[in-house]
Amino acid sequence: MITKNGKRSCKSAIFCLLLVFCYPSFGGDMLIDGRVFDYKTNKPISGALVTLVINTKGDSLEYVSTISDSSGRYEIAYPGLDTYKNLDVIVKKLGWEMLEKIRTPSQSKKNKAIVDFNIPLKSVMNIADQVPASAWLAKIPESPEKHETQVHCIGCHQLPADKVKTFSENIEAAASANKEKVHNKWKIQARKEAWRSAVKYMRAKSYDIFPEGTEVDLAKIPWESVQAPEYSLFDEKDETVVAELLGAYMPRDYSYMPAGDYDYGAPIYTETLVTIFEHELPDTSLVREAVSLRGGRTIIGADIQKNRLVEFDTNSHKQKWHPVPYKGSTGPHTIVPDENDNVWVSMLESNQLGIFNPQNSTWKLYNLMNSESEIKLFGGEGMVHDIGFGPDYKLKKGADEKIWMTLIGSNKLAALNTDTEEVEYIDVPKPNKERSNLSTALYSLAVSGDGKCVWWGQLLGYVGCYDVVEKKFKHIYTPKSGSGPRRMSIDKNDMLWIPYYGSGEIAKINAKTGAKIATYNLPDRSSAPYAVTWDEYRKVLWVATANADVIYRFDPSSEAFSVIPLPRKMAYLRKIDVDEKTHDLIGSYGNIPTGSGPSMLLRISID
Repeated sequence: MITKNGKRSCKSAIFCLLLVFCYPSFGGDMLIDGRVFDYKTNKPISGALVTLVINTKGDSLEYVSTISDSSGRYEIAYPGLDTYKNLDVIVKKLGWEMLEKIRTPSQSKKNKAIVDFNIPLKSVMNIADQVPASAWLAKIPESPEKHETQVHCIGCHQLPADKVKTFSENIEAAASANKEKVHNKWKIQARKEAWRSAVKYMRAKSYDIFPEGTEVDLAKIPWESVQAPEYSLFDEKDETVVAELLGAYMPRDYSYMPAGDYDYGAPIYTETLVTIFEHELPDTSLVREAVSLRGGRTIIGADIQKNRLVEFDTNSHKQKWHPVPYKGSTGPHTIVPDENDNVWVSMLESNQLGIFNPQNSTWKLYNLMNSESEIKLFGGEGMVHDIGFGPDYKLKKGADEKIWMTLIGSNKLAALNTDTEEVEYIDVPKPNKERSNLSTALYSLAVSGDGKCVWWGQLLGYVGCYDVVEKKFKHIYTPKSGSGPRRMSIDKNDMLWIPYYGSGEIAKINAKTGAKIATYNLPDRSSAPYAVTWDEYRKVLWVATANADVIYRFDPSSEAFSVIPLPRKMAYLRKIDVDEKTHDLIGSYGNIPTGSGPSMLLRISID
């Protein structure tokens, strides 16, 4: 319910979910509530994900979800909804399936139409169609080879995605066609060679996922260049590791998984109210990440496919698109807001850093190329990846008053002086001299509280600090093989949190002293933690997973995990932002290539 002062409140017996970002005006809204229960015993079912599917009478749908409480109750209000005929209710829970909804007659309460949907569930023995991709990958024993495979094979899409499952089943069918004649060793080798072919195909496919207007056109590039290790994210040794691992261990039958064989590994988070909003975007767009501005009233997302930003109004739900003003492909990749609600945007393709002002829809682009440099395939000085930020995920300059970035194509740090527009380049050390700059993958970075230490991580290399005052590298660590440090975060106490994407772990490092504090296993180590975000308001860490269709919540005080399941499969997350006023979580689903998974903005309200 909403109190007179417009604040949210909740009776302990009911999940009161008011989906208005603390804006008290409802006018003609409808309230959907009810109970989720076992159809045999009538006992309540808690932790069920209840999703309201709303037809907005436009070109898109809206989805609003919540989680049933200990009494099986749920409640969802949606502003502007005036008839239940334009909506549907779906309930999901591992090990259960929904039976026919029971709708009671509508009521009127406090100027709202109340519609009850009581939903019986039936337990099921086979959960193969319900589990995320990580459930199948979890069947493979933990090893450096598995972790390296996760790093290489979940960067674009989930593993195993549906097409991968079909491929694995077809390999088994072909290898076992003549059981009485085929030697087992031959079958094993056939599987490995089939997977090796798949890896070669994916190396080629990576050329076909660039933004519109790119010069990286697969049809124009010789096969020798396509397969050249120096132009690839994975070299010949990586190819062998992946093929051997998948050939030996990848599941070959995805038709059956017994109930109880997989769970999230942590309790579903029901301590407070959780509301999950999903807003459909065009299937032709690829909004890989999003941030919140203006106290939750605006979400800005980077559409890397269409070379533009999307501006989403959380009140009207209208989408406005802002193309990057550049002749050619830009590939807007990472977005970081500043204190003035401007958005800084790294351009993966045009070797630029942009700043967008949503107040007047204006852009400024900074060129990061040396005048003597030439643009090369997958490299040169370009492929601007991440931008330095502080504990609130706002832009943070170094102590030298420069904006620091990672250049993934050339294994360099770049520092931009926005006054003079001069750029400084720093070559970053790498542990394996044989590995190309691109496949070393200089990735994320964060800036310490005093601005002296720019922490960076290579996906297949080191984690370390570059001291911008002393101009030297410090505190360089070599994570375990296959760890895959990805999108890090930093808190106000200068604790650095690093997700190990390949090994399914979270590392904690003192960003000021460089001391390693702890490493924590995720509940599902096959979940591929793509990014972590420190939440200063709640003093917890949010973990965005790419392979498990969940967000993990880690409480450092208790060192305990809990989980928020997401309403759909292929819920591939690359970043989570926390709004500084509403404290809502902001993100988007970012499967590559474009159209291969849900195209949506995501916002989660947690009271």
